[in-house]
Amino acid sequence: MADLESRVRAVVMSDASGVEGLYNSPDGAPDEGETATRAMDWGWIYGLAYAIARAEDPFEPIPDVERRANAAARPVFAEYTGVGVAA
Repeated sequence: MADLESRVRAVVMSDASGVEGLYNSPDGAPDEGETATRAMDWGWIYGLAYAIARAEDPFEPIPDVERRANAAARPVFAEYTGVGVAA
């Protein structure tokens, strides 16, 4: 089985993820801005990492799942957005 970061990256970078354009403002709607868009990107990527980590071991303590999800999501987020995440 691939490591968590690789699994998250595979979904995020996949054309089949269905996420492309998800956070774009609809025509005529005010632009939410780069910060809001990046926050939504982070939430999506971290949430994905958390869900995959939790599914791997449903009995793993939550702090451990959070730590693994965070560690996996950071490099994928940076690659996806071109923006780093402060430690």
